[in-house]
Amino acid sequence: MEKTIAVLVGTSIGRYAQTIADIVEEIDSENVATRNNLEERNI
Repeated sequence: MEKTIAVLVGTSIGRYAQTIADIVEEIDSENVATRNNLEERNI
C-alpha cells in the first residue's frame, strides 16, 4: 500500500512539474514574441 501511494504521489508531482514547465515555456515564447515586436517597431 505504501509503495502504491508513493508511486501515485511521485506521478502526480511529475505531472505537476511538467505542467509548470509547460506554462513557463509558453510565457517565455510569448515574451520573445513581444520583445521581437517591440524591437521591430523601434527600427
